[in-house]
Amino acid sequence: MGDVRDNDTQVALTWPSVRSAQSISEQCGLLLFAYSPRLKSLLSCSGDFESVLGAPLTELSREANLFLRHTHPDDRFPLFNKLESALEGEEAYNTVYRWIRPDTDQQVWLHCRATLTKQNGENVFEGFIIDVSCQIEELPGSLTASVPLPAVLETFPAFVFVLDLDLRIAFSNRKPSKIPLFLPEKLFRRDKLEQGALLRDCLPERSFRDTLLSHFRDILTGDLMHYEHQYSEQDSVSAANFLFEAQPVVFHGAPCGLLVSVRNMDHVSKLRAELNELKKSEGFRRIASSLAHHLNNMLQAVLGHATAIRIHSNSPSRVRLSAGIIHELAESAAGLSSQLLALDTQSKQHGSFDLNLAIMQALNHFEEFFSTTKNISVNFVNLPPIVGNVEKLMGIVGQLLAFIHEHHREDSNIIISTTGEHSFQNSGETAWVSLSLECEVNPEISRDTFESNAHHLKNSIEESFGKLLFAWEKNQKVKLSLSLPATSSASQTTKESLTDVEHLKNAPTILLIDDDTIVLETVKAILKEKGYRCLTAQEHTSALSTAQKKREEIDLVLLDALMPGMDGATLLKKLSTFLDAPVIGFTGAPPAVTQSLQKAGAVELLKKPIAPSVLLETVRKHLSRKTLKAVGNA
Repeated sequence: MGDVRDNDTQVALTWPSVRSAQSISEQCGLLLFAYSPRLKSLLSCSGDFESVLGAPLTELSREANLFLRHTHPDDRFPLFNKLESALEGEEAYNTVYRWIRPDTDQQVWLHCRATLTKQNGENVFEGFIIDVSCQIEELPGSLTASVPLPAVLETFPAFVFVLDLDLRIAFSNRKPSKIPLFLPEKLFRRDKLEQGALLRDCLPERSFRDTLLSHFRDILTGDLMHYEHQYSEQDSVSAANFLFEAQPVVFHGAPCGLLVSVRNMDHVSKLRAELNELKKSEGFRRIASSLAHHLNNMLQAVLGHATAIRIHSNSPSRVRLSAGIIHELAESAAGLSSQLLALDTQSKQHGSFDLNLAIMQALNHFEEFFSTTKNISVNFVNLPPIVGNVEKLMGIVGQLLAFIHEHHREDSNIIISTTGEHSFQNSGETAWVSLSLECEVNPEISRDTFESNAHHLKNSIEESFGKLLFAWEKNQKVKLSLSLPATSSASQTTKESLTDVEHLKNAPTILLIDDDTIVLETVKAILKEKGYRCLTAQEHTSALSTAQKKREEIDLVLLDALMPGMDGATLLKKLSTFLDAPVIGFTGAPPAVTQSLQKAGAVELLKKPIAPSVLLETVRKHLSRKTLKAVGNA
């Protein structure tokens, strides 16, 4: 047995003999020792200490280095308390702890047992140390129920491991040979991911390693409470798609390690891709629904002007006017059909085109808009054609969509609408059509930032063609309006060409509410031809104002179900609070919209396009019922 006692101190040890102590050490792998608390030094020892502990005996023999010098930082404090009690003779020393070999920087598990005895009046702390690293995996199972904890954790689909304060792997639910293959070898050395290994030695890719370790240290220092990062990479050989998550393991209010999980995200990515496709489909469905409404309005206008031709067959000017409008609407409908079938066929043409169709083309190319935006509403009206380059306009519309997509609040509604503005002057006439986009701004974006970005956008657009206006409204709401010059259209002269018919003295008064000018004027012409007085409104504000002022005169309301600003059902509820007149729904919108109008109190629903005879019969029917009701009440 080696003797490392102070020369001035003679202490008799309890070992039977030097030969027997050495035999025990060699056969059982025990490191036997005798330590003097007074001298703070080893008195004697037996076994290959340097081979097991990775440190020279000269270093371990001083102070309490044999017990504390290279112990794991997380174990050092509880070991110190136990050792202090054992050296004072209060209790036997019996513990399992982690030891970091200074020569290889590897972790081993040690088991130490010792007790304080008296030898010739001298306190001697004697016992043994043994390496139990090969058995340590079995320890957690023996401490709890019949099902071992490692066996339970191994069933987890994720790769889970615990890091200590030195970012060493203290525990993992997979052996290196069983670590999932979705972790690429260029990022993870699976053969190194074992208990006691430093995490940095398991991560060969430098930038990935530095980023990960930096965030992990921030968690241990309390600067970060949770870290999550999805790694996704695909090349011609392999693909990697996994999620890293880490959070602190807290003991007595302080972080004592990290719990890290790594999950395969391939199935989640597939589900997200499918969800994005569904969102895009829903977005295109809304566009198609709005265009169907637009087409129904055009058909209704054709029916109206066909009726006008029949009624005014002896008036050449009136026949020419209606025939011109029908011709223009037919061309617009034909363009709609061709562009729906081949959206890119006219992308580079320079000529007249429909703004609504150009918007649909731009939306069709901007797939991310629908895949990441939850609430979109689209309101299109009949517009005169625009002269210019379709490709250039689509580029501008794409810029507007990208701008709104970047600045809008994620859960807010985005409203896309088109309107027509007409100005008639003695020297001629001009027409403007407008595209408007409305949404709520992300609360993290200030008004100054938004307006600065909008100014840059305005300058770049107006260098091409058109005028862009933007407005910051209440509650973080913003509106972008792009105005473009339109061609002169026969439909624009409807207002000054359709002459009023003499009102009958006691003729019923009908309020017509529709955002489409052509539909409004053609329906008005049909009704006035039969002697009805007509009041018109194209949006909810003017409709409510007119109805309030003329509520004693209005006998019937024809109401469109789908309009910008306020839908027909909501407007009907407001009208019913002060107006005592039947309301007929008049729309080409999908069933979901018309049903809400009926629930709000509409007495009947007319589907666009509707024949003039059906329109007149429905109006007469409900006016008669109102008259009978009034007589009954009298």
